[in-house]
Parts: sequence; C-alpha cells; structure tokens
Amino acid sequence: MNNLPAILFLLTTLLIGSIGTAQDSVWKRTDSDDPYLHRIPLRDSRGGVIDPSANNGSIPHLGKSCAPCHDVESASGGLHAGQGPDGRAGEPWILVDPRSATRMPLHRRKWPGLLSPPSMDLDQKKWGQEFGRHETGAGDESDCLVCHLASGYDFAKRIEQIDSGNTALAPFVAAGLVDTSGQLDPRRFDSTAQVELNLLGDAGSQACLRCHTVRNLDEQNDRRWLHQDDVHLAAGLSCVDCHRSGIDHHMVRGYEGEVHPSGTDVTTLSCRGCHLDEDGGLFGAPLAEHRGLPPFHLEEISCTACHAGPGPGRSHVAQWTSRAHRLGEASQDRLPGIPPRIIGAFLQRDDQQRISPVRLTWPDGWGVLEANGTITLLTPAQLRPLLRRALRVRSDLVEELSGQIEGENASSVLVKALKKLQEPLEDGREAILITGGRLWKVSDADELQSSASPAAEAVSWALSHPVRPARAALGAGGCNDCHSSTSSWLKDKVGPSSLLPLPGPGGIEGPSSPMESGIIDSSRWKIWSWLFLGRDAGKIYFSICALLAISGGLLGLWKMIQEESR
Repeated sequence: MNNLPAILFLLTTLLIGSIGTAQDSVWKRTDSDDPYLHRIPLRDSRGGVIDPSANNGSIPHLGKSCAPCHDVESASGGLHAGQGPDGRAGEPWILVDPRSATRMPLHRRKWPGLLSPPSMDLDQKKWGQEFGRHETGAGDESDCLVCHLASGYDFAKRIEQIDSGNTALAPFVAAGLVDTSGQLDPRRFDSTAQVELNLLGDAGSQACLRCHTVRNLDEQNDRRWLHQDDVHLAAGLSCVDCHRSGIDHHMVRGYEGEVHPSGTDVTTLSCRGCHLDEDGGLFGAPLAEHRGLPPFHLEEISCTACHAGPGPGRSHVAQWTSRAHRLGEASQDRLPGIPPRIIGAFLQRDDQQRISPVRLTWPDGWGVLEANGTITLLTPAQLRPLLRRALRVRSDLVEELSGQIEGENASSVLVKALKKLQEPLEDGREAILITGGRLWKVSDADELQSSASPAAEAVSWALSHPVRPARAALGAGGCNDCHSSTSSWLKDKVGPSSLLPLPGPGGIEGPSSPMESGIIDSSRWKIWSWLFLGRDAGKIYFSICALLAISGGLLGLWKMIQEESR
C-alpha cells in the first residue's frame, strides 16, 4: 500500500503524456473542410530557406519544401510509385523506337504480357527520360504540384524540361516559380520570401487528365475528348471522389474484388458497390433498376460492358492515350497513324469471367528464341547498329523501309535482317521478329516463315471510362441493341498491325471478333436473336388476334343487345 501514491503518479503521468501525444502531431493539419491556402518558403536540398533576392543559384527542392508540414516519405509511395499489390492489369507504358522497329509494352508491375524495364535496359534515369513526362516520380523526387496545384501549372513546360533532362527543375518551371535557366521569379515571392500556391487534395479532374486523357479516332479522325461524356464528371464529381487515397497515396482503382493495401473495405467505390449494393449510393448515386433485363446478364456482363464499352451502333475504334501518344505536348506531327496503335472497346472475359471492354495493343520487336523455348527480346540499342549495317538505313528504319519494300520483296529484306542478327548467336538459338501478331524466323531453306506465339499476342487492359448514363448505355434501346443483325460490335473484327511491310496477304495475323474468339457464345446468341425476331413477329400476330377477338366479342355483344331490344 505504501507504493500506491507512486503508482498513481506514474499512471497519471503516462495518461497525460498519451493524451498530449494523441493531440499533437508531427505533421500540421487544419482538420477543416475549408481548403488551406499554402503560403510557404521554398527550400533547397539541405532544407535551408531560399532567399530570392540573394541570387546565389540555389535550386528549390520540392520534398524539402513540403517536409515541414507533410509526411513526404509516405506521400512519395502509393499506386503511382508502383507500390501496393499489382491487382488488375492497367495501361502499360509502350516503348516506341522507329529506328529499330520496336514497339514494346512494358511496366514495373508484373502484369501479363508486359516486359520489365530492365529487360529493355531502362534504369531509373533512362526510364525518366523516356516516360517521365507522364509519371509523377520522373526524377529523384515526386512532383506533388502536377497533381495538387489547382491552377497555374503548365504541363507542356514540364514535358519540355523532362525531355531536356531537367527533371529537378520541371515542377518549378511548370508552376512558374523558376525560369528555364533555374533563376527564381522574384515577382512570385512576397516580402517575407514566401510563395502563394493554390494546393488542394483534390485539384480537379483536369489534374488527372494530364496523364489519363483518351482521344477517339473515328473514321473521320475525330479527336474528341472522350471523357467529356462521362456521366460522373457531368454530375459534378471529380476523379478522386471515387479514386480516393490517404497520405500514403494508395489510390482506390475501383474495380470489383480490389484489395486495398490499407485493409479498408473499398467495395462501395466500385460500380456495383455504389449502384447495386445496399451500402452504396455515394453522393446520391441512383440505385440501378435494369428494368426488363434478365438478372443473369448482371452475372455474365460487367457494368462497363454496357456503360463504357461499345455503344449502340458503335464498334471498336482506334484511340490515343496520354502516355502512349504524348498528349499535352504541342505537336504538328501527331497524326492518326502514328504508333503505337491502340484499339478501344473490344470485349474480353475478365478475371471474374464477365464480359468486359478492354483496350488492345500488339508488340513489335526483335529477339532470340532460346533452345528451351523462351524468348529474349533485344533492346533498341543492341538492334540499331546491326540493322543499319544489314539493311543500309541511316536513321528511321520504319520510314525508310516502308518506302522501299512491299509484298514479296519484304521477305528477302527481313531474311537479310534476321540473318544478320543470327551471326553472333550460338547453336540452338534463333533470331526472331515479333510483329503483326506472329513470330517470324528464317527456315533452313533461308525462307521467311511465321507461326503463332504467345509473345506476339495482343496486350489488353480494362476500359472503364467514359461512363455513359443509363439512357445512352448499351441495351437502352431494347434487346435488339445486342440481339440483332445490326449489332456490329459483336461481329466486327479487330487484328494487329505491323511497323514493317510484311510479305503476302497472310503476313499479319487474321483479325477476329468477340464471337470468333469464343468470348461470346455465337450459337446461343444466334438462337436468342432468332427468338427476338420471332418474338417481334409474335407480338404483331397475337396483337392482331387479340384485336380480332375483342372486335368479335364486341360485335357479338352488340347483336345480343339488338335482339333483346326487339
């Protein structure tokens, strides 16, 4: 009992200390829904405050400038930094090198059909030079401003700086704080050497669309911005209303079955979770009724198949994406036929075996078929000197050869290139070309031959936007949107292309449709289509019969009334 006062004192001290720790945080925050106006000093790489009047050549450092208030280490990770589970396959980065006729999809994540950056000799620096324009972590530090600066960010200047190798300056030049020579703009600083930045957790959808814009190329090469039709944006929502994250930046991707790294249940942030589950209904989202739609459709078909895939009367279409076609950069050379070729709104079975829309692209490249059947792709740096010597081209292999060879003449040219690649190889290893959805190599008779190969197959990723409202969705016009002879999107064929001319009409793998690929059961579809045709005729037939029966009944009733009146 003599120790009771000491024990009580110790417990009281620990309690007070724990309360103080809970209330005080290392990181500053307002805990208000009112956005905080950032008026902050810029700091250099050592954390020292930069004096714009000193003109001493100090270069701002984004991480050090944000670190006094934010957990920069945690914020530098997340989905865009390649952390967290790989999950469902997303859009790949596509390495395009016309000088070696290379067009290869790759990613840091281990998604099916994609190469890894090291396999193409891309270290962190080379990766940043090739793809940094559309990646937030192009340099050693993440670019917080590209996503969070609500106004005044010039994305085209960011691209210019990264292409010039000035990744450290890119955020500040794009924000107008520094000129291209690294000199601070004194007009942006107040009398206390601070700058005012409109930084927001949600800087609006335009911040996301810098890297996630998709443009449609129809038969007239219409370049409309596809996302303008998205029902969620039209309703006033922004991207991060559904694609949420915390300071760790593990963005919710919003597909069914997603496992979030935080352990948080994100079911209600998927299409079905928001519009079909009882716990959904975020932001007043309507409960989808699907009147007249047999329930098994919801088990066989994904939400995006009808609301984001091919619409009534539409078919597959060539598309541009920000990553693949450098959207956001002013250019006169971005013509409809530029590689890589991406096809949108094709249908495949997803991980849950539901019919879902995807985008497709096909690989092109040269490599080595090993004795054990595996394929090792050659990098553009390895290919350029060999192909230049073999084919006598100066720079752009695709452009120069496309103007020189065609038809059967292509066969001898490609044989010459493959034989040049074969020279340094040991026995059992064969030089190959992957293009047009086929694997090409030289036979023992020095003839070009092709065969099917998984390495030459299309790479696909889910198409989820733009989302169309119910009245514009597939099926809004009735069953005949799908079950009729005019449903071209089920039967229209899609196939690969090639960067190089290929010999003969069978050079490129033949195109196929969702029906021919076995994605849609053609027999069942045809039966139902005939039934729907018969149903329409039956409706007319039985309507006429009903009309005649009613007319006959009324006539009989009239005669009875006439007889009784006599």
